[in-house]
Amino acid sequence: MATRSSLRRLSTAARDRVFVRNMVFHAKHGVLPEERSLGQRFELDLEMRTDLRVGAATDALEDTVDYIPVVDIIKASVQRSEPCFLIETLAHEIALDALRSQPAAAEVTVTVRKPHVPISTVQLDAVGIEVTRTRADLEGE
Repeated sequence: MATRSSLRRLSTAARDRVFVRNMVFHAKHGVLPEERSLGQRFELDLEMRTDLRVGAATDALEDTVDYIPVVDIIKASVQRSEPCFLIETLAHEIALDALRSQPAAAEVTVTVRKPHVPISTVQLDAVGIEVTRTRADLEGE
């Protein structure tokens, strides 16, 4: 049976994914006064790229990415008392916080959707953004 250290040496490619999809929150992020006073629905997805071979071999939570603390990070960020003007800012901060909390994650992608945007000229399901951050984005902190 392989040991944790030998498996870690093999773990060079972050090709596996751990994801949380379709989290829904009510929050007050946005540029428009109505968005900041009334709030609106936000939908978030998060995906972490990692190598899951070590966790799969040891069957131990400490050898993989734990999505529970990441969900807590997302919830705290989205529902914070000082809202962001831009969802780009919100997604960027969530991605970096997720990387900080999960050393096994090599890359994090955060998608933020606003399904009820006041655009009267067209019918649409949602507007949104997606950001991807890597360990390199944490350098220099």
